[in-house]
Amino acid sequence: MQSHSRCLSISIHTLDCKTIARRLCKSAGTASFVRVHLKPEILGSRTRQLATGNGKRLKVWHAKMVPAKETVLRMSSSSIPTLLYFIYATACIGESSGEIKKDEKLYPENFTRILDRLLDGYDNRLRPGFGGAVTEVKTDIYVTSFGPVSDVEMEYTMDVFFRQTWVDKRLKYDGPIEILRLNNMMVTKVWTPDTFFRNGKKSISHNMTAPNKLFRIMQNGTILYTMRLTIRAECPMKLVDFPMDGHACPLKFGSYAYPKSEMIYTWTKGPERSVEVPKESSSLVQYDLVGQTVSSGTVKSITGEYVVMTVHFHLRRKMGYFMIQTYIPCIMTVILSQVSFWINKESVPARTVFGMYP
Repeated sequence: MQSHSRCLSISIHTLDCKTIARRLCKSAGTASFVRVHLKPEILGSRTRQLATGNGKRLKVWHAKMVPAKETVLRMSSSSIPTLLYFIYATACIGESSGEIKKDEKLYPENFTRILDRLLDGYDNRLRPGFGGAVTEVKTDIYVTSFGPVSDVEMEYTMDVFFRQTWVDKRLKYDGPIEILRLNNMMVTKVWTPDTFFRNGKKSISHNMTAPNKLFRIMQNGTILYTMRLTIRAECPMKLVDFPMDGHACPLKFGSYAYPKSEMIYTWTKGPERSVEVPKESSSLVQYDLVGQTVSSGTVKSITGEYVVMTVHFHLRRKMGYFMIQTYIPCIMTVILSQVSFWINKESVPARTVFGMYP
């Protein structure tokens, strides 16, 4: 007796691998041939599911079907596993470099996993290279506002961006982005240098509208940490040459707890370019800011020897200001006080006016 072959037509409107496999395997048990319609509206999806059916372990690994138009396949039910393999192979071969990059989109969950992995087992109480190499912290300063300068209090104030860079190999990572740009919340979870200003009277870290801090992690473990600070520091002055004097106001900073055997400081861009003071940042009334010089040294104490970085801001007093404010008024007062002696002694009212003026 002749057997009649039965052909079943099915349409696939989804890229859910589980659904595809279930329908194909179900068809395999009821028909000799299966006509499969692949609809073009399922473009661009990507699945992450495994599927089984009819006792056959059919698996689809991230199948991505990219038909230009609706595709019709007529095939034997025994060839269903081959169809699934064909779908997978076509997707893999058809992916271009642009599609691969698209697949590596900057999904937030990817970076959440990177950060969680970086902080897993991380101890922010220990400096990088603890027990081994010395930690090198590179620094540079950008001055946004310099002044005022007080002769009475012998101090000066300035607004700066204070940048520090170091390498923490514990924070190395592999990922689709070279730099992780993070906010200030990450600062509290990793080790940061305990830098302080040795001659500072008062320093303010700005927190409006949020803490003014920049934190970045590079793939090789390099850390960039920037803060916006307002610093009021002492400036020793010798006023014996007033008002033709000049002063060098220092800014000294270094580590509070780590001696030079554990942590050192260097200038990021070298001594010449690591401290930037734009001309528009200084508008002092009594002084001209003529330049700045940097240096580094060490200071010894009973707890160890520490690296100290120093910036000297060179000030020169404005003669024009004091000529107008001090010299010319004094000269005019002396001259006017002598005029009364040249007035006729009988002109009492006039002599009285000039006599009372001084």
